[in-house]
Amino acid sequence: MRHIMNITISVLLLAGCAGTTGTYNKSAMPTAASALQQEAVGCKARWTANEFKTYSAWQACQLTAERSFARTIALTKMDAFEVYAADMQALAVDRDAHRVTDPQIRSRAMVHHWELITALTIPMALP
Repeated sequence: MRHIMNITISVLLLAGCAGTTGTYNKSAMPTAASALQQEAVGCKARWTANEFKTYSAWQACQLTAERSFARTIALTKMDAFEVYAADMQALAVDRDAHRVTDPQIRSRAMVHHWELITALTIPMALP
């Protein structure tokens, strides 16, 4: 769980430093980041209290918080975020089914993280 929170924080930092004009509302960043932190703490507390029976349930909570963050900052490339969210949820399902090891989870989560960052920071080529 810790590695996913680190990924979220990295995305926040890179989004703030990306310098890509028009991809999100920078003025909404402080409010959105604060709300994301509170929601993530809530997800972690629910995980610790065993309210989530599966890793997928925790991941869904975390992705809801991240999606709210993306909407609050008016992220213009929500399609990239939704691909990331689907990949992360699928990874959580694989973990619940014991199809991946913890090192594989960390590795794949980092791949999804970098795919999202790339999609958010590199302009798409026009045909």
